[in-house]
Amino acid sequence: MLQYKEIPTKHNWKRDSSVSSIRVTRRSDPVLLRIDGLLGALEKTKDAGERMYLLFEVFFATNYWLKNLKLSSKLGKMHPSREEAIRALFRCVAHDFSKRLGCGVQALPNELEIYFGKSLSDHGIEMDAGKQDDIYLKRAALEKFKLRFKDGKAYMIPWRESLRDPNVKPEPADSRIINKQMSASHVAKGNGGLMWGWGCFVMSMSRDLYMAPHVDSTLGGVTPVYHSSYLAGLPCLCGGSIMIDKGKITGIRNDSGHYQPTEEHILSVVEYLKMVGVNLKKITIYNYEGKDLGDAKDFLKKRGNIKNIEKRMKENKGKLDYDKFKDKHFG
Repeated sequence: MLQYKEIPTKHNWKRDSSVSSIRVTRRSDPVLLRIDGLLGALEKTKDAGERMYLLFEVFFATNYWLKNLKLSSKLGKMHPSREEAIRALFRCVAHDFSKRLGCGVQALPNELEIYFGKSLSDHGIEMDAGKQDDIYLKRAALEKFKLRFKDGKAYMIPWRESLRDPNVKPEPADSRIINKQMSASHVAKGNGGLMWGWGCFVMSMSRDLYMAPHVDSTLGGVTPVYHSSYLAGLPCLCGGSIMIDKGKITGIRNDSGHYQPTEEHILSVVEYLKMVGVNLKKITIYNYEGKDLGDAKDFLKKRGNIKNIEKRMKENKGKLDYDKFKDKHFG
């Protein structure tokens, strides 16, 4: 069994994760290419903070690859022969993280929720009180609303059809379809509500992205969905609204009242979209109030660094002693 005692060089990594078949190329697996790029950047950096940021991304990328391997046959090109190398790299980074965060590997998911995730706001807790059984989706129902990516485009199971036909195939996602299932009272033309043509999304701690109707009453047999419904009230990486036109993502906004994520939490969504091959220049980022923050590529270039990771961690850490953590891990 392949094991890494330290993060491998890009050359050794590509050797260990290669596939002998000429029909299988690295270019067909955008997540693998992202891992290649991250390991190349790790080799070059001499900055401790930048290294920490890159390790964060390697951890999330390898975890995402492993979680989605079995689902990739329809929309992706993740090859099972690469699993051993991916798993070895994931374990290596997980052990590295555990040492840096001062916890055991088993406790790492909880630590990541503290430092990266966004728990329900007081508003969200108040809204959900006593209604959890009615508004929290079951795992099987949640999968209908998951976005999957191929060639830089988002695909989704047509969830209304899937209620009748379990073998229905994914089709290009379109946020406007979500709006068609909602009454005009739930959709606003500007700030203060879901903008027309946009759908609501949540990103899980494993960087799975979900989009579903955002309503207050039962909709044709589909469980009503708030931002908290997707993950049953558990922490998320980000939540808000998203514009998707025939599979092409054109806008992202962090306007979730239940979670109230900061602008820094949008970084997780942008990093994920880059990982799955989406063209970031075509995506406009908006803040909670709807202000245009520029395209996603520039947003990531300006904010995709350890300083903003620290800012997000400090926000999440709250009253816990963040300064001691900073001195220990970033000093």
